[in-house]
Amino acid sequence: MSAPILWVLLPGLAGAALLLVRNRHPWPGVISGGLSAALALAAVFLQPGEAFGIGPLQMTIGTTLTVFGRRFVFLAGDSGLLALIYGVAALWFFGGLALRAPGRFYPLGLMMTALLVAALAVEPFLYAALLVEMAVLVSIPLLAEPDRRPGFGLLRYLIFQSLGMPFVLLAGWMLGSVEVIPERELLFRQASVLLGLGFSFWLAVFPFYTWVPLLVEESRPYLAGFAVSMLTTVVLFMMADFINGFTWLRGNAGMYQVLQIAGAVMVVVAGVSAAFSRKLQRLFGHVLIAENGFALLAMSLRSQAGMEIFATGLLPRLMTLALFALGMGILTNRNVRLDLPDLQGLARRFPVSAGVLVLAVFSFGGLPLLGSFPVRQGLYELLAGQNVNLVFAVLASTAGFLLAGFRMLAAFIVGGSGGEAEAEGDLERLMLLAGTLCLVLIGLLPGPMLRGLLQVLLAFPNLR
Repeated sequence: MSAPILWVLLPGLAGAALLLVRNRHPWPGVISGGLSAALALAAVFLQPGEAFGIGPLQMTIGTTLTVFGRRFVFLAGDSGLLALIYGVAALWFFGGLALRAPGRFYPLGLMMTALLVAALAVEPFLYAALLVEMAVLVSIPLLAEPDRRPGFGLLRYLIFQSLGMPFVLLAGWMLGSVEVIPERELLFRQASVLLGLGFSFWLAVFPFYTWVPLLVEESRPYLAGFAVSMLTTVVLFMMADFINGFTWLRGNAGMYQVLQIAGAVMVVVAGVSAAFSRKLQRLFGHVLIAENGFALLAMSLRSQAGMEIFATGLLPRLMTLALFALGMGILTNRNVRLDLPDLQGLARRFPVSAGVLVLAVFSFGGLPLLGSFPVRQGLYELLAGQNVNLVFAVLASTAGFLLAGFRMLAAFIVGGSGGEAEAEGDLERLMLLAGTLCLVLIGLLPGPMLRGLLQVLLAFPNLR
């Protein structure tokens, strides 16, 4: 058994097979969620390259698979990445099951996840750009509504993601040359610029961010949240892998300064925009942008502590995004408009959904006792030691999200007419409350809850 077969080929083929039964609720959701959870557990207990036994049977998980001359490699240090990606995918699939998401979500979501994981494993690394593009193409029918013409958000998403591919491809080839001929400084600078442009398109770095709020507004919020959060998270891992693999990048102080500037601009723009958002979908889009900015800031610190902040921030980031998307999805399924003026009195009609949405925004803002607070606090301390101005940028973003949370709270509890309380389904309430409990536990007990995420850094030994 080869690791790429287990963590790439198996879920990819399973997703393709589920296309045949995508409308037979609940089996596609059960199979997708169960398989993703099983793959996450397998990554924890069955590390690539290590032998294991089942009774008298002894087996070894191979590390390499060659397809058309391209190698797909997973090492023991990649187990943390695999466990996180498939564990989060399982969370989204089970949430979709509670939400009764469209049948296309599960096979296409599973195929997209497998392609993104393949992008992390392929060698030479520049072919990762092709696999990311394939994942984007798979996500198009996932996000598009069958009975509606594609909106501008979906078109911009496809255009910007596709524009990122040739830049990363060319940069990968050029950086390979730099490793062989290190004295060619001009070539290195050109490759660095191309690489930065490619990742800027993928991560919605300012000014290439306009597609995110539009996409979330035009598509089903839950499906858009899954696609964008999974894609950008894996792209962040790719960026870390790029830096880990190329000595010239790790030694370039200017690159880290660019990351700091890009991250600071993203969190400020997103925080200010969030403070004045009148639609929950656009607020969610600004959250996605800000979270990418916080990740770039952590990576830019050029220290082990910064990478630990990056790693430990992944779980609260992805869980809070999933909760926010689930809350919006519940309201959308009941034909509730997501404009703030139309949400007055929501707490009386949907008390659990309203409470979770407010808590999620407060968590994004780093409110104490919630999931993102320990990570934000650690980031403040590290930034203060390097550049106090960056602390003010992060605080401005935090203030914007807190203001957005208070505006939501005021709208939810003031005005509106009464209605049926606890209108959510039992499974929906269970998922919302379980996710909220996890966020609170992370805020109260960050050490035990987040320590395991440091295993993600084993995939990037040169950055620790």
